[in-house]
Formats: sequence, structure tokens, C-alpha cells
Amino acid sequence: AVVSTQSTGVGGFGNVVGEAKPDWIVDKNNIALLGGSHSGYMVACLIGKLNSPFKYKVCVMRNPVTDISTMVSITDIPDWCWVETANFKDEHNYNPYLVTIRNEQQLVNMYKVSPISTISNVTTPTLVMLGAEDRRVPPSQGLSFYNGLREHGVKTKLLWYPKDNHS
Repeated sequence: AVVSTQSTGVGGFGNVVGEAKPDWIVDKNNIALLGGSHSGYMVACLIGKLNSPFKYKVCVMRNPVTDISTMVSITDIPDWCWVETANFKDEHNYNPYLVTIRNEQQLVNMYKVSPISTISNVTTPTLVMLGAEDRRVPPSQGLSFYNGLREHGVKTKLLWYPKDNHS
């Protein structure tokens, strides 16, 4: 079974990524996860969950968001980082390009909902695909996750596309 989490225009507002419903799965012993960008974030969250009812066979992620606390200052969409972590107060007067980190707790909140915070739980073999010219989700996101997986002994492979961007 392949669980593809590709979504378009999703704002999670800090919600934890949900699990696939067990009755959707044909073969619970052979589940592959696939996602890119925001969905790369979602599959990275799933493979780091300790109490998941599923054991994933493999995970494939393209240009994944893995650490929102470091991405917020280097992406062309800082508003996504704020919305995803619910780090703003008044959404009606919100200008994502004028928002700055005001305190350490905001960075801590961003880190806590990032897949990098649960990387020590990951055992799923993972393929990471990165576009070197991606400004939306800079390749440093996927590189740090890839290196973290290797440090924890997880079977992983990196595919680097030197002339590719986010698409």
C-alpha cells in the first residue's frame, strides 16, 4: 500500500499530522509513504511517531520541511512557518513579511512540531530528494534530516538535483 499525503494549500495551524485510517490500508505490513514539500513534512512527522499503529516499509520525501525553527528565516514563505505552528495572535492584522521572532519560546514551539525533533525515533528506510535551487524549502532542511538519519543508523539515500528548484 502507498500512502501519498500530497496536499495543496494546507495550513495545519499547529495540528499534529494525523494517521491514515486503518480501514483504508490494504496491507498493513507493506506501507510506503510519499510526500513533497508540506507533504514531505507530513511523512517525516509520521515516521518519527512512537505510537503509530503502522510500521512503514519505506518513506520517500521530496524537498521536505524538517525544522520549521530554522526555515522561518531563510524561506520565501515565512508565513507558512507561522501559520503551521500557530505562532501569531491576530490573523486579521497579520503580515507575514513583517513578522519577526520575538522570543525564544516561539522558536521552541516551531522546533517541537518539526520532524527533526523526533528523528531519534525513526527506523523507516528513507529516500530524500532535494532540489539545490529550492528557495521555498531550502535544501538545508532535507540535508539536516538526511544527516540525522545517517547518524541514527537509519538506512537512507539522498538524491541531489543541482539545477532543480521546488517543483
